[in-house]
Amino acid sequence: MILGVGMDLVKRQRIVDAIERHGERFKKRIFTEGERTYSDKKPHAPLHYAGMWAVKESLVKALGTGFRDGIAWRDIEVGHDPMGKPEVTLSGKALERAEFLGVVRVHCSITHDTDWSAAQVVLEGRHP
Repeated sequence: MILGVGMDLVKRQRIVDAIERHGERFKKRIFTEGERTYSDKKPHAPLHYAGMWAVKESLVKALGTGFRDGIAWRDIEVGHDPMGKPEVTLSGKALERAEFLGVVRVHCSITHDTDWSAAQVVLEGRHP
């Protein structure tokens, strides 16, 4: 059963501007160490950061909360399986909210072009 759906679209330049203004402080506030390591190895790192940003925004929309009630950016971590498929790991208040809703699986998709990144998240729960 689908418990929530969220999607987001992010312009790469927005992330470039934030990194130029705030540098590592911005990246450490928003992204986990694993996300930073992954993105910084990529030739177009800001595009990957934008994709992860879009996943995080999509996830809180699917949870129905936004970034409030204690949910922090780094409570949502975007990783990838061996084939490159994005995976989401929740912790802290984001995990608590997902458990409260009965989420058993988080489905995620990310897409990029040269200027934009977009993501969609679907929260799956048990059938009643």
